[in-house]
Amino acid sequence: MQGGAGIYGEDITLDSCTFTNITMFEEDTDSAGIFGEIYNSMIKNCTFEYNVRGLLLEESEDVTINSCTFTNNSAGITPIMCYNGIISGCTFESNEYGIRTWDYEIYEKFGYGWDFVDILQNYTLSKNNFVGNEEYALEILGKNNEIYMNNFENNSENVNFEAVLSNYFHSPELTYEYEGKTYTGRLGNYYGEELGISYAGIFDKPYGIEGMMIS
Repeated sequence: MQGGAGIYGEDITLDSCTFTNITMFEEDTDSAGIFGEIYNSMIKNCTFEYNVRGLLLEESEDVTINSCTFTNNSAGITPIMCYNGIISGCTFESNEYGIRTWDYEIYEKFGYGWDFVDILQNYTLSKNNFVGNEEYALEILGKNNEIYMNNFENNSENVNFEAVLSNYFHSPELTYEYEGKTYTGRLGNYYGEELGISYAGIFDKPYGIEGMMIS
């Protein structure tokens, strides 16, 4: 599809669609493969490539994004004022940003305030691949988002520092049995580079998150 799709409503399912080459003015919402306000909806098995924004969601709730591919976009997903959603099983590769809530052009155009705490809340990001993104794999603001079992490899920066202050980079507590013994623990993320600390305050191995929230 070579034109942005504006979608507004609820109980919508998009399956196996392709959105490509949407490259109008950066501050224009039409510069997105999909833009809109949706509720209780699913986007799955879709491809977003060579767009300014692959998927721009504003003031949306209960949206599931599953098994989609975002490549060579300025930003793969831009969620603003979004709540109670899931992003899982997706690939973000060779974008400037994989997932980005920090979109100044949109804030200015639509008059959003700068209360970053409300931008993204109660989302689960799991089992996604973030590979070779030029700026940040995740540049997110908001709170109470759970981010775990994701693969981060060869990104310039994996996560912005602000994200670790009010979000959870691990799963909820799990109980499991191994060799007759019961254990409790949490699942983190995989960072594929050699051990070291990035500018964002995230170590490049799973257990080195500075300032991480523990529920």
